[in-house]
Amino acid sequence: MPFDWRKKTVQAQSAPPARDAIARASIEQFARGDWIGGEFRVLDVFSGGMGAVYVVQHRSEPIPFVLKTIKKPYSERQRTQFLQEAEAWVALGRHRNIVHARFATAIDGEPYVAADFVPTTPDRPNSLVAYVGCPGIPAAVLIQWCAEFGYAMQHAKSRGMVAHRDIKPANLMLGPRGELLVTDFGIARMLPMPSSRGVSGPQEADIAGTLPYMAPEQFLAPESVDHRADIYAFGVTLYQIATGRLPFRALAEPELIREIVSVPPSPIDHPIWEICSICLAKRVGDRFQSYDEFMIAVRRLANGLRIPCPEQPRNQDDQAELLYAKGMTYAALGQTQLAMGIVQEFVRRFPNDDRGWTELGRILLMEGDANGAVEACRNSIRIAPFKSIARNNLGIALSRLGRNEEAIEQLNLAASHDPLNSGALLNQAGPLFDLGLYDRAIEVLRRATKIAPSKSAVWVNLGSAYLQIGALDDAESCLQRAMKLAPGSEHARSLMADLKHQRSRPREVDAAQRIEQLIRRGELDEAEHELAKQCQIRPDHANTWYNRGVVALGRNRPELALQYLETAVALSPQDAEARQRLVKLKVAAGRLDEALLDLRPLQADPKHKVKGECLAAQIKCALGRGEEARASLTELITKNAECDLAWFVLSEVLESIGNLEGALAAARGCVKALLRTGGLGDNIRMARARVDNLEKRLSRKQG
Repeated sequence: MPFDWRKKTVQAQSAPPARDAIARASIEQFARGDWIGGEFRVLDVFSGGMGAVYVVQHRSEPIPFVLKTIKKPYSERQRTQFLQEAEAWVALGRHRNIVHARFATAIDGEPYVAADFVPTTPDRPNSLVAYVGCPGIPAAVLIQWCAEFGYAMQHAKSRGMVAHRDIKPANLMLGPRGELLVTDFGIARMLPMPSSRGVSGPQEADIAGTLPYMAPEQFLAPESVDHRADIYAFGVTLYQIATGRLPFRALAEPELIREIVSVPPSPIDHPIWEICSICLAKRVGDRFQSYDEFMIAVRRLANGLRIPCPEQPRNQDDQAELLYAKGMTYAALGQTQLAMGIVQEFVRRFPNDDRGWTELGRILLMEGDANGAVEACRNSIRIAPFKSIARNNLGIALSRLGRNEEAIEQLNLAASHDPLNSGALLNQAGPLFDLGLYDRAIEVLRRATKIAPSKSAVWVNLGSAYLQIGALDDAESCLQRAMKLAPGSEHARSLMADLKHQRSRPREVDAAQRIEQLIRRGELDEAEHELAKQCQIRPDHANTWYNRGVVALGRNRPELALQYLETAVALSPQDAEARQRLVKLKVAAGRLDEALLDLRPLQADPKHKVKGECLAAQIKCALGRGEEARASLTELITKNAECDLAWFVLSEVLESIGNLEGALAAARGCVKALLRTGGLGDNIRMARARVDNLEKRLSRKQG
């Protein structure tokens, strides 16, 4: 059955009396290498919506952070208000889902707010902007973002925040461990607004926000705006991420405002619409009135979808977040032993915070302790099963331990939980190479090139895979692309030298590479001819017989496939993949008793026991031994309640013996296990479909 699942306490300088009619003169923007106020060296410059954003490094501190300032020209009133809003952001303190504002100050008369730097990486973006319209985002990930947004805003409101005023994908960032981070609190009030708003009444300076995400009351009654406008903006964000489009899309500004104020959004066929539809209500009183109400709805949706909802962080104050940030800082500086001690203290005090376990796993990987990394990553996954980073690190650790099949499974899950995580795809290449599965390695690396086409390492690895199978033209194209992206790549240059060497000696391509090429091109008759010759030359080579069996299946010759796979298993009894194929062929041929006997080595092997027992149960059921199958599966589940495959097969067995209530309970157990462990989306959908089908059958039976 195919069932494969980071405070400088500087007070803001008091501003001179407001003189709104006098605008400050525009000054030149700082460039890389410049010093701001003689203290902060500029490492990078970005143009933000509010003004310039400088990534800086202080003379006394190696960790970069950002300095943000407002667009010029600006009035003294705006300068004063900027510093007031920035101080309010600083007063929020530390929270795991808020970008930490360190201090607000004026430097050479210019206002700044300093905040933690949230970098982007080649493997994943640092905000929700990249996920707008991204296909395949699991509902569980959207639930996670909803919950983390809700917790951040609950905290901010408890610290006196009235409204953020500029919630949008660019201000919803993603931290280094996958956590959602809200940034730029209150800064929108200082943004210069377009002159033509199409709405009369309020003064322009009172209107703040980014137009497509602004709530109706931000135009109609801006003096009364509160947190419910932020709830509206988050609804727009959810709608946009789920569909790839905004709920209101008029090009002319007056028409867009009219739509926001008076036109209802079109419903969408997505579970998140249950939240969006209330967030996007035109009347303030029809929306969620508090973040408590919002979170009740999020939990209700999660329960309805049978998805775990992240718990609210408990007993974690500013000191706790400071401890976590300290560990991250030492890790970033390469002081891994100091970092490990701090992170270990963090997980001891806060064992239910997935970030600590994820960071510990990463540090242990850096220190070469793959076994320790496996344990730490599994603890993180237990708490937050749908966060991709811990699964990615788990896959790397398993690969280093030689547990390639388990590594591929975890890396596949990591890619499923974050469709933009190119690293999870890239990291599959190693274990796939080790298993000789070059075609699968090429497939996942091709997917990675679509996600991260400017990432040199992806093209290097894809070129290496092509080189392995002798596809020299494809290899050369990939390696040239890699060297163009990273001219100094020694790996790409080394592979290119190997390629040129192969071109100079084309006749020395070995038989295995030649056969791989034939299979890849679909020339199965010619591949069979070559394999037959190799079986005569090396009749004791199990892998050749296995490949011959696979080719026979591709040629629709199951009898020959069975014969060749029997030979492969006889030569290499420990080859689990060959044995599973053989068993399935025997089942298809009606040789059920033989298939059961062939399964015994798998059932005795701890690495393959679950699959072996589940296959055996299916065969026993087909032999009319349903109760025996039920008993063995129940015993397996008793020992491991997270075994989703066993739950699924148990549901099938119980259905076959007429126990629909038990079958439904087992199918629900499968869904729960998958959601707890972060199973593949396809498997979750399959299990839910089974639940729905059984519920309908029971309803008809009882009706």
